Amino acid sequence: MKYYVIKHSCETKITGTSSTQILDSAAEYNFYDPRSSLMLGFSLANKNTLWPVGIVKHKSVKMTDLLSVSAMGLNQKLIVSEKLKNILFSKSTLGVQPIAIKIKKGDTEYNYWVIHPYKSDFSFLDFPSSVIGLTDRMLKNELDEVSFNSFEAFYNAFEKSQKDAITQGFDDFKPLQIRKAIIKPDNPYYFFAFYPLRNYSIAFVVSEKLKNEIIDAKCTGIEFFEL
Repeated sequence: MKYYVIKHSCETKITGTSSTQILDSAAEYNFYDPRSSLMLGFSLANKNTLWPVGIVKHKSVKMTDLLSVSAMGLNQKLIVSEKLKNILFSKSTLGVQPIAIKIKKGDTEYNYWVIHPYKSDFSFLDFPSSVIGLTDRMLKNELDEVSFNSFEAFYNAFEKSQKDAITQGFDDFKPLQIRKAIIKPDNPYYFFAFYPLRNYSIAFVVSEKLKNEIIDAKCTGIEFFEL
């Protein structure tokens, strides 16, 4: 089965803007509150988590099924309509959590869902076939490739690289990066998120079956890139 990274459309005729659709968060949102979504990282949100109201500033912006976002507290997540959310969560998922939020455009509030990534255990990767390597700390220059024969070996190395960034200093940090991801044939998940994938800070991935369902449902504002 093929898999695809799902991203927002960059076409002005589809989104109604040449910039980001959700540019800001409501002024009353406190980013520094320890309960804010900005502080979540890769962990589950709960009923006490504070989410901002996303602000659409330009009248020309179209309220597509997937909205692009740069607002703090919502970035590095998917902002989706009820229709798209229902398709994404119609089958087995891993590490993605839907939370109802409000998006405001002018005086009108819209009901949307933020898809929050909270877990990436890499269990779906075929490690012997995937290509993994080191990069410099700015993720600009690719360094040596590294081979792993199992999830456990990769996970241990990944955890060590994160700790090294703290204990050895950021200047010498050489993070691991997945350059080519091969998904196991028996992978049971249809929608999942993982990082660090080349060219993506966080990759939200759907199966070919879900991709076709999204296209058949005529969901808007979406582009697919084969994994």
